[in-house]
Amino acid sequence: MKSAGVPERSKTFFGQTAEHYDEWYTVPSAKYAEEVEDNLIFKALEGLSGSVLEVGSGTGNYLRKLKMFGSKYGVDLSMDMLNLSKRKIEIPLVNGRAESLPFKDNSFDVVIGVTSIEFFDGLESGLREIARVAARYVVFGFLSKPSLLYFSRKVRNVFSKNEFAFYNPQAASGLRVFFETKIGGFKVDFAESTLLLFPIYLRITERFFKVIDLNFTKTGIGGFTVMRLFKTGE
Repeated sequence: MKSAGVPERSKTFFGQTAEHYDEWYTVPSAKYAEEVEDNLIFKALEGLSGSVLEVGSGTGNYLRKLKMFGSKYGVDLSMDMLNLSKRKIEIPLVNGRAESLPFKDNSFDVVIGVTSIEFFDGLESGLREIARVAARYVVFGFLSKPSLLYFSRKVRNVFSKNEFAFYNPQAASGLRVFFETKIGGFKVDFAESTLLLFPIYLRITERFFKVIDLNFTKTGIGGFTVMRLFKTGE
């Protein structure tokens, strides 16, 4: 597995775009993507409780939704993003890096990252830190490959580098191997994907797309994958 590749690139990018970041959620195709992504994320979170840390909490959109947890915490490398979060939620928010989380071992029942690992400057060190501070479960929602979304962005970036050209989508198989064998003491007990046809989106065909994205989640070829790992302690 490789990292996003350009040190500090993520911090700079998200700092510059923080004020307009939430505007993305007002676009019809983005609203659709959020709906089907949430469907998988909350399937993976079903039955979980206690304390939760979101790594790469951004502007706080997911932290607001995590109502099943008794205590919530967020960490993000962009102070600009955290300042926006503070307008939405009143919980502990920390300015920090995934690669060196400022928490003790086994601090949180659940650690979650939603579209965050794709932007880690040091992927393996960030994943090891997440494993270290998680006491019971780790849940990831990430842009994945192989997928139509991944290949469409690869082709587009050949002709014109877009704003997310530096993001690094992950393969679910690679994450599984890393946690189960390289780190050890973890097992995957949930892994499904959605956005099979994304970025193709038409309002007139949304119902058709939704049938596919909500019911064919075990193909492993969607543009967004959710994986849950539990800590075995072995």
